Amino acid sequence: MAEIISLHSSNSQDDNDNFFLQLFNRCCPVDKQNDVNDVDIQHKTKSRYKTSGFIQFRWLIWRNFVNLFKNPFEIRLRIILAIFVGVLIGLLYIRLKYDQTAVQNMNALVFLIIINTSFSNIFAVTQSYTREYPIFYKEHDDAVYRMPPYYFAKFITEIPLIALTTLIQVTLTYWMANLYASAKRFFIFAGIITLTSFASVGLGSLLSVISNTPEQAQALQIPILLPLMVFGGFFLNNQSGQKWLTWMKYISWFYYSNEALIINQWADVHSLPCEGLEPELPCYHNGDEILQLLDFDKSHFGRDIGLIVVLWFALCFISFFVLLYKSKFHK
Repeated sequence: MAEIISLHSSNSQDDNDNFFLQLFNRCCPVDKQNDVNDVDIQHKTKSRYKTSGFIQFRWLIWRNFVNLFKNPFEIRLRIILAIFVGVLIGLLYIRLKYDQTAVQNMNALVFLIIINTSFSNIFAVTQSYTREYPIFYKEHDDAVYRMPPYYFAKFITEIPLIALTTLIQVTLTYWMANLYASAKRFFIFAGIITLTSFASVGLGSLLSVISNTPEQAQALQIPILLPLMVFGGFFLNNQSGQKWLTWMKYISWFYYSNEALIINQWADVHSLPCEGLEPELPCYHNGDEILQLLDFDKSHFGRDIGLIVVLWFALCFISFFVLLYKSKFHK
């Protein structure tokens, strides 16, 4: 009370506001250090990005599509190449007949389609991704956007063109080569090949993120793809090969795609003629005997399709975290 009286008497000329302000400051002094700490905490909790991840994702998709359509020549070129390759393969296997020679020809055609789809998409993705990564690292370091929105936006904008070119090529080849003439079998075939192209895109994105240049990504393609292709069930029968290497077929979409597509092709073929065949040559009377020759099981059909999807997501998952790591620690 004495402190209040002395303060009031010493400031009798001041108004009431100044009196109460001085009284409050004397009784409850401001802790400047606490104010500084509060500012530091707010600064630390505030994100360095000016927009949310969803907004970044939306604008990155918009930018990717704008960049894609700003270069219509590339779109036209990929579509023209798909038409050219589809027609070329179709002409090589034009109107195959369902006889004993069809066994080798159709099985070779199916595996050729798988190889072409895989290699063409991996090459396209590695070229596209590796060209953009220097720009991505710079914009990411400048806090323009996070890594996840960039990755998913890039992936989503690549998928439509890849699916379109794959379907164009498959449609032309399928009907020109006289593969099993059924709408159901055609759509199953096209769906499996499209999933195969997506799995190859997953590997292409992984090769891109672990490489620093397009040349490095291309150099890694053959050593990785060759064993996956060899154990795809065409060059080596499932019952042959070194036991300590056969595990590689279980991580190969070539194997799962080949088995599923061969089952799709031969499952409904109930009769194959043997007229004019050399006596010493074997005769396969129906599609089941062909599947037995290749050691393919019709009960694996659903499993094969599911594991193609699993491989696709697994490769994308790995490439996502590799890019996440590199975006944080790259120099």
